[in-house]
Amino acid sequence: MTAAPQPGKCPACAQQMGFEAKSCRLSAILPEEDGIVARFFETNGQADSVKITFPFRVARAQAIDLMVNPLPDALAIEGDAVRVSVQPYSIGAVRAYAK
Repeated sequence: MTAAPQPGKCPACAQQMGFEAKSCRLSAILPEEDGIVARFFETNGQADSVKITFPFRVARAQAIDLMVNPLPDALAIEGDAVRVSVQPYSIGAVRAYAK
């Protein structure tokens, strides 16, 4: 599939998103006006650490619930990536904002 370039804040050529986890699966990527929401879920009944790499440097990130309300969970920002801890059999979501 091909498409014509679209206007936006991200560069015309960039890396794809990355998702690293042992027992979690990425379920959705939702673009927003000033960032991206990534949703995921844990499948094996064990706590996991998820690393999500975005196609931009992350200015700030927050854990959110499925109704997009902010959660108090601490997230580690590492340049263009965010790390989050996930509890067994849970659903998680992260909103990341571009610099």
